[in-house]
Amino acid sequence: MADTWPEDHRVEKCLLFVGFMADTWPEDHRVEKCLLFGGFMADTWPEDHRVEKCLLFGGFMADTWPEDHRVEKCLLFVGFMADTWPEDHRVEKCLLFGGFMADTWPEDHRVEKCLLFGGFMADTWPEDHRVEKCLLFVGFMADTWPEDHRVEKCLLFGGFMADTWPEDHRVEKCLLFGGFMADTWPEDHRVEKCLLFGGFMADTRPEDHRVEKCLLFGGFMADTRPEDHRVEKCLLFVGFMADTRPEDHRVEKCLLFGGFMADIWPEHHRVEKCLLFGGFMADTWPEDHRVEKCLLFVGFMADTWPEDHRVEKCLLFGGFMADTRPEDHRVEKCLLFGGFMADTWPEDQRVEKCLLFVGFMADTWPEDHRVEKCLLFGGFMGDTWPEDHRVEKCLLFGGFMADTRPEDHRVVGSNFTCGRRVTVGMFQCFTELANCGSSSQDTSRSEHKYLKAIYQDPSGVDF
Repeated sequence: MADTWPEDHRVEKCLLFVGFMADTWPEDHRVEKCLLFGGFMADTWPEDHRVEKCLLFGGFMADTWPEDHRVEKCLLFVGFMADTWPEDHRVEKCLLFGGFMADTWPEDHRVEKCLLFGGFMADTWPEDHRVEKCLLFVGFMADTWPEDHRVEKCLLFGGFMADTWPEDHRVEKCLLFGGFMADTWPEDHRVEKCLLFGGFMADTRPEDHRVEKCLLFGGFMADTRPEDHRVEKCLLFVGFMADTRPEDHRVEKCLLFGGFMADIWPEHHRVEKCLLFGGFMADTWPEDHRVEKCLLFVGFMADTWPEDHRVEKCLLFGGFMADTRPEDHRVEKCLLFGGFMADTWPEDQRVEKCLLFVGFMADTWPEDHRVEKCLLFGGFMGDTWPEDHRVEKCLLFGGFMADTRPEDHRVVGSNFTCGRRVTVGMFQCFTELANCGSSSQDTSRSEHKYLKAIYQDPSGVDF
């Protein structure tokens, strides 16, 4: 349930990671090559992915998958128990994410740059998405949905049992975040750069959103909200029963804070581009985040956090009960680390472009990631991991209880290799653990039953 929204993704080679119940949607996708991985217990997988730029894998017990993806720049993500699926995906740059028990789906997605995310038991879906750069996120049991999205750069996030939704989003650059049982929603977003507050039983909502770019605030029973959001670019605060919030967010580009029962929050965030903090019962947080571009820290009961994050572009850390964190993150572009009870972590990640590591109870991790462009690793109880990842463009690895991993992946384009059942790693563990809510959970259950309980009755997850 990570609410992770990066503001700017003007990267040459990009990787989009979407899990189960993870609300992670970038606002701008000016990427040259992109890969989206997701899905659990998918029945069938497409056989032909002759796409020029992008490849998508995903679905949770999805009935059917399209067979032909000869689109210029298109990504289609199907969901869980969706009744119908569109047949024509001749879009220039589009991402469609299906939801859970959605009644209807739009038939025409001839949009220039659009991302549509389906929700959970949503009543209706908009039919026209001819927007230039738009992201629509629908929620859970929302009553109404806006019909007109003629916005230049807009993000709409639906909530849970939200009462009303605005009808007009003619804003230049706007972000709309819905909450859980939120009382009211603003009706007018004719602001230069808009900010909407939403959460679960949040006490207050800000009245003035005269921010230059965007600020998103949301949380679950958060105690306080900052009063001044005069940030230059973007600031996002999300948390679950977080104790405190910093008062001054005069950051140049973007700062995202989120966590579950995090003890402390840093007071000084003079970052140049972007910083994301989140965790579950994390002990400590670093105080100085003078990073040049972006730093993301996420963990669940993580013991330690590195103190120096002087990375050139981006570093993302995440894990579940990970023992150690590497101390040196001199990566050139981006590094994502995550895992569930992972034993070891590499110390040197001198990668040229991007490296994403995600796993669930993975035994080992490779030590050398000198890849040229991008590498995504994920799996559930995977026994082995490849040692050589000299790929030219992009490689995605994932599987559910996969026994082996190939050793050599010298591929030229965007390739995908996985087992029949696929999982996406650490983001799923937050669901069940938030449901348990105590340290007395039954650890004797097998991990297969652990995930089975999550997916068979997702509506029973208590947040």
